[in-house]
Amino acid sequence: MEAIRRYVPKWSKNSTLIPLKGDDGKFKYIDFSHMNAYDTLTRPIQTVINRVQSGEQDKDGIMDDFILGLFESTKELADPFITESIWTEALADLYMRGGETRDGFRVYNEEDSLGNQIYNSLAHLVKSQAPLNWQQLKRLKMSVKPEDDLGRFSKGGKEYEFGNELAGIIGARAVEIDPANSIKYKVADYARGTRNSKALFTRTMLKGGPVTPEEIFDAYINANRALYKVQKTMSDDIKAAQTLGLNEEQLYTEVAERIGGPNFTYLSEGLFRPMKISDGSLIGFQEIADQLGISNPIEYVIDSIEELRASLSEYSLTNENIPDIKNPFKNLPKPDLGNTPVGQLPPLVSGATPSVVNANAQYGSVPFTSLPQDQKEAAIDRLFD
Repeated sequence: MEAIRRYVPKWSKNSTLIPLKGDDGKFKYIDFSHMNAYDTLTRPIQTVINRVQSGEQDKDGIMDDFILGLFESTKELADPFITESIWTEALADLYMRGGETRDGFRVYNEEDSLGNQIYNSLAHLVKSQAPLNWQQLKRLKMSVKPEDDLGRFSKGGKEYEFGNELAGIIGARAVEIDPANSIKYKVADYARGTRNSKALFTRTMLKGGPVTPEEIFDAYINANRALYKVQKTMSDDIKAAQTLGLNEEQLYTEVAERIGGPNFTYLSEGLFRPMKISDGSLIGFQEIADQLGISNPIEYVIDSIEELRASLSEYSLTNENIPDIKNPFKNLPKPDLGNTPVGQLPPLVSGATPSVVNANAQYGSVPFTSLPQDQKEAAIDRLFD
């Protein structure tokens, strides 16, 4: 059921679902909420239960998950009264969301001809105003066509069964779960989320002004916190797809070939792959420093970031988030970037590693590289609460 809920449309995630399994081994579900007169009363309870179940592994109690479930269920109850009307939503898809629906469906391709864009836009508006369950009636019509009639198939190549479509009139239609097709959209979300997560670091740090080592380290932690959630979601989606019958060959074709073999291996094994600062970003830091006439601030923290990255590479995606990480440059005397030669660090952070910052009180000014291995590991462990 957990796997099924990851692959149903968002409007069905908190519905009362009846799972089915066909003779061919494929999973289906009936959204019982469509024909349940008491759904308005039971849906908030189901939403809270789903939220608590999804957060039961975070080891921080259920109260936060319970409250989030209440918020989500309240939003769903109010949704018909506060969201856009059907016509307004269709117009917003065209003129406010750039030809994309709230669910991420593209109404038209911006690179297409103007005539095709207008045609697709008008079709979208007409479809939004179709009376009753027009799509259901269309599927019912297609299901009664002769077997040699190509009209039996939808544009996506699906074939419909008359009995199932007839049951759909009363909300009892069994919907087949197709993880091989749905996972393509999850891969697209993963790619977009990865870019946005890394941008939390690059856009903040490379906007052109001076930044401190503390700000750089904080931005790196923030970017990895967002990246962790993206990778955890994709890892859980891969496991759910396997539960629903997606085989290794299909996973390789639909996922590994799109995101790369190394990324797929990490996600399949449930290991976090933290952000690596690219050569382009390092060059960007140097260019900004040259323009401002100051020392390059990344020189002060790059070793610390590399140690943190190595530690996070062992972190499991089964947790809710990365652990709380102390910023070793917080509340330290800020280096004079204007007068300090590149590579020379303030005395308190001699060695340029977070281990030194945490270990200075115990080991004085002894360089980090000169410490015994057990003391190095102990110092690194103190990065984490």
